[in-house]
Amino acid sequence: MPEATTLAMVAAAILGTFAWRAAGVLVAGRMDTDSALFAWVTCVAYAIAAGLMMKLLVFPTGVLAGTSLADRAAAFAAAAAVFYLSRRRLVPALAVGVLLFFALLSLGGPR
Repeated sequence: MPEATTLAMVAAAILGTFAWRAAGVLVAGRMDTDSALFAWVTCVAYAIAAGLMMKLLVFPTGVLAGTSLADRAAAFAAAAAVFYLSRRRLVPALAVGVLLFFALLSLGGPR
């Protein structure tokens, strides 16, 4: 692909992304965060995130598919426990989950 075409495509992607972000900024100031619609959108976002997380845990693809369900479940359980015990702090929970997962893989290797 010629360089000019590549630059034009990158510029179009940047403008397209910026346009939606700018529209979001304009609309966000007028939104009632206590409305039923906002609560529904929040619930849908959480449901999508939880569904994707469970898909990765139970039905992984790629390199993660070569690991055992027990290793993935143990790391997830530890991360969830730290999350709730640390008053919903994400960084410590994520660190514990990742470190435990890598430790389990190092000890047992992929299965």
